[in-house]
Amino acid sequence: MNKLITLSALFFFINVAPAFAYEIGSIGPESGIIMYKAITAEDSTTQTAYYLEVSPPDEEKTGTWQEAVDACNTGDWTLPEADVLTLIYDNFRNKGVGDFKKEAYQESEESDYTGLYWTATGYGLKDKGGDQTEAFAKSFLNGTTHHLNKYQYSVHKLIPLTEEDKNNMTFQDKKSKKLAQYTTIEIEVPAATCSYRCVREFTKTETKKNLKKKINLPGIATN
Repeated sequence: MNKLITLSALFFFINVAPAFAYEIGSIGPESGIIMYKAITAEDSTTQTAYYLEVSPPDEEKTGTWQEAVDACNTGDWTLPEADVLTLIYDNFRNKGVGDFKKEAYQESEESDYTGLYWTATGYGLKDKGGDQTEAFAKSFLNGTTHHLNKYQYSVHKLIPLTEEDKNNMTFQDKKSKKLAQYTTIEIEVPAATCSYRCVREFTKTETKKNLKKKINLPGIATN
């Protein structure tokens, strides 16, 4: 006759890895995507982490640098600085999270660079108000960084004069008309247009959940 010996008193524990609220690629506290995490303090029961939360792909927009700054400057959201965007790019490249466009930089006469992403970091000469006239933008295809004009500006360009041009102009004498070769025209250069995603930085201290799962052994049948 078979006897069933139930070893109900025997059990063992399996340690489960600590579970934390946010990991790279997860949804952040304000519905963005966690794109960076760094432990800043840790002990046996808690850890404090620094996070970068990026606005989701369906909130990605295009615009001038000033439009990007204005749109992102809401609450604790902001347009990312160049070093912050590099951290985001590294995890996009290495972990495949974030769903950014992957396009190469190409020269554009219309200043259309929507394949690149704006940063808040300025570059180059300063205007009369002390503001730098260009800002960095990054390609998420290969990580290259470029500096583009933040604002519309005017340039003067020399162009050759045609005989028709000369006939429509006033000269002091025939000799001046004959010697005239060029004239200057003013050209408006539009502000560059790029894509942009907003970012927020936050820290969070979490309790480590060193869970232990109790496993009961099943009954063992013997003769």
